[in-house]
Amino acid sequence: MKMLKTAIKKLNENYLQTAFNYDIYYKEEKKINDKIDRVRQAAVKLYDANGYTRGNSYRVFKERSYKFLQVKKNFDSKNSLISGTTKLDDLLEMDIVRIRANVLDSNHLRNYDFKLFEKTTYEDDTIWVIDYNLKEPSLNRTGDYYATEYKGKIYINQKDFAVVKNETFAKSSNYSKLGRSFYVNEKRQTWKPISIEYDFTVIYKKHKKNYYLSYVNYNRHHIFENKKNSKKKTENLQTEMIINKITTTNVQVIQKRSYYENIKYNKKFWENYNYLLDKKN
Repeated sequence: MKMLKTAIKKLNENYLQTAFNYDIYYKEEKKINDKIDRVRQAAVKLYDANGYTRGNSYRVFKERSYKFLQVKKNFDSKNSLISGTTKLDDLLEMDIVRIRANVLDSNHLRNYDFKLFEKTTYEDDTIWVIDYNLKEPSLNRTGDYYATEYKGKIYINQKDFAVVKNETFAKSSNYSKLGRSFYVNEKRQTWKPISIEYDFTVIYKKHKKNYYLSYVNYNRHHIFENKKNSKKKTENLQTEMIINKITTTNVQVIQKRSYYENIKYNKKFWENYNYLLDKKN
C-alpha cells in the first residue's frame, strides 16, 4: 500500500522529534459481571525525552516517564500494590506513531493484507481509510505475547500523509495483569481464559507545525472459567487518556514512571479541574 509506506517515511517530518511534556487526563473503569468494581481518574504529567523519534518498545519505555498529580477513585489503594497500579503504560503502548510492533512498522508490512476502505473527509481534510489485517500475529508485530487476531483501520491525511487516527481490534489466547507483552504461567491461573478481546482507538491532531497524540481509548473484554467449579465470570475494562496540554519549551524533566499511585483525594482540585482544555494551549 503505497500511501501507507509514504506515511511511514514522513513520520519524522510530521511529528516532533524533540522533548516535550503532555498534561493528561486519565480514566479507568473496571466491571466484573457487569457491575462496577472500580473507577479511577487522574491528572498526569508525562515527559518524553526524544519526542516522536521511532524506537522499539524498550527504548521508548526508557525515554518516557510520568507522574500522577491528582487522583480521584472509588477504592483504597493504600494497602495493595495491585490496586495502586494503573493502566497508563498500556495506553501509552497504543501510541502507534511512537513505538513499533504495529501496522506502522515497515519491517512487517509484508505480513499484512491491506485494502483501501474509502476516501473521505475527516476534520475538513481529505483522508484515506485503509483496512489492515495481520496474517500471522506475534509479539514482535503486535506487542501482545498471546495475540491470535489483529486488524483495524488507519486514517492518513492526503495532504501531508500524516496518520491522524487508528482503530485496532484484537483477540488473544491469554493475558497478564502486568501487560500484553508478558508471559503467563497457566498452571498458576485460577481462572482459565475463555475469550480475550480488546480494541483501541488513537487520535492525533496538529499543534503548530507538528502532529501530537490527542486521545487514546482502550477497552478489554474477558470471559473466564474457574478451573475448580467451572463458574464463569466476565471482566470489562475501559480506559482512556486525553491530552489537554502540550509543552515544547521549558520542558519539565521527569526521572521515572509512577507505577504505583496513592495520592490523597483533593476535593478542591477536582471541583475546578477541566480535562477538556483547549489542546492548543
